[in-house]
Amino acid sequence: MIRIGTGHSDHADGFKAAESVAESALRSGLITRPDLVVAFCPGPLDHDAFLQGLQQKVGKSVPIIGGSSIGIITNGYISYRGTPSGAAIIQGDDCTFRVASSSGLDKGETPTGTSLARKLRLNDQDKLLLTFYDSVRRPATPNSPPALNASAPLLEGLTKELNEEIPIVGAGLIGDYAFGATRQF
Repeated sequence: MIRIGTGHSDHADGFKAAESVAESALRSGLITRPDLVVAFCPGPLDHDAFLQGLQQKVGKSVPIIGGSSIGIITNGYISYRGTPSGAAIIQGDDCTFRVASSSGLDKGETPTGTSLARKLRLNDQDKLLLTFYDSVRRPATPNSPPALNASAPLLEGLTKELNEEIPIVGAGLIGDYAFGATRQF
């Protein structure tokens, strides 16, 4: 059985926002043992404090993935203004979740995808690959526009190495409308 709860907050304090988000998600999903947290917060919010607030509520051993976003959408809430943050907390009694990351996206999307696939070591039991990546390769400066990472070469690197028919879903992370630096959990 899988249970999923969601929560959101507009609090400007990262730690307090995360506590509120986690409490709501745990309550709405009737989660008693969190196995995975998928969380997002806007660029201006203190990401470290947000992560610490989540860990305070779910425990430091629970994997937290996600990162920067410009808005939050849930079944009952949508916002792209202020400091919207949110999370889905998952309890998967019959599921196994594995988390891996790979650096070097700014040096090449395809090799990074290949590296990530090798770290994951997928098997026949795996049913889905959820991927998040930094959309911003280089933030904008007063003298130059931002440079973005492309998803197609990243996916090419993943699929080339996996040789599996596993669905890959996910998103590129953006922290603000000016394409400033992003953060990942």
